[in-house]
Amino acid sequence: MDTAGLAILISAVGLVLLAASYRLKRQAAKRAELRERRQRPHLSLHLRDAATELVGDADYRIWRFSLLLTNRSDRENSVVRAECRIEYRNTGDHIYNVAIPVHTGQDGNVATIDELKLPTRLNGWEAKAGVLSFGAPESALAGHNIIGYLITIEDAHGEEYQVEAIVVMEVAGQDD
Repeated sequence: MDTAGLAILISAVGLVLLAASYRLKRQAAKRAELRERRQRPHLSLHLRDAATELVGDADYRIWRFSLLLTNRSDRENSVVRAECRIEYRNTGDHIYNVAIPVHTGQDGNVATIDELKLPTRLNGWEAKAGVLSFGAPESALAGHNIIGYLITIEDAHGEEYQVEAIVVMEVAGQDD
């Protein structure tokens, strides 16, 4: 083989190695990006069911939202805050909204069984199902046309996640 043929062969081998090196480098960059993305906080919030009832002397309303929380990350995370924003229409065409706080019992604990207590910790790729309750005096929204409900949770990293409920089932209060 003459020197020209040897040079062409060496160039061809060099190009093949260069292409393979480029492909391996690109695959490594994609794997590193995926690993980094899996480390970022990311919660998923899904609404399973919703109900509302009047309690006590019918002067206090509780909204209960059955939720599924999923931590879609390799790192643990916590839900540190929750809020229900109710959008309603008063007389006329103006639309208003009001934030309703999480409902807690008299002793400071969440009032009913299967409640999601805040803060709620989620390990990597863990899911939890439970109920978040929100409460306010019935007079706060009496006579208003409720349009929808927006549940917002905030994680330990300050990220907010939302789910919307349009219809909430009214259940009868239980007599004690």
